Amino acid sequence: MPRRTDPAPTVLPMVPSWPEALALGESRKAVALAVKMQAQSMQTLLRWQGESLSFLARRSEVASQFLDDLVADEEFKDAFDITATYMQNAAMDWMGEAGRFAALVPQIASEAASAMQEQADAVAEDIAAATVAA
Repeated sequence: MPRRTDPAPTVLPMVPSWPEALALGESRKAVALAVKMQAQSMQTLLRWQGESLSFLARRSEVASQFLDDLVADEEFKDAFDITATYMQNAAMDWMGEAGRFAALVPQIASEAASAMQEQADAVAEDIAAATVAA
């Protein structure tokens, strides 16, 4: 029977004192944490897109109503008033939405960071408990 002369490879060479089974278990937790962080980021992105699409849908309905009002009007003077009102409301709506998004960014970022911090703390506690137990 041939003798093995090279040492068994370690999973985490930077921490050679850990048993391989412990290192595998903890690396799985770290990978799971990375996946959860990526899922949280995707959830945040989808929420942002939902908010944006909701606003654009509302603006499209207003633009459609504007065109209906223009077609229904028979005098040019009224068409100018309808257009001026539409443009004023559109400018105010876009500015309001920009302000709402500016306020929403820190809120979404804070929620995502809090969720990721909780997950990272849980994994760190699990690693610490497993290291003490070993």
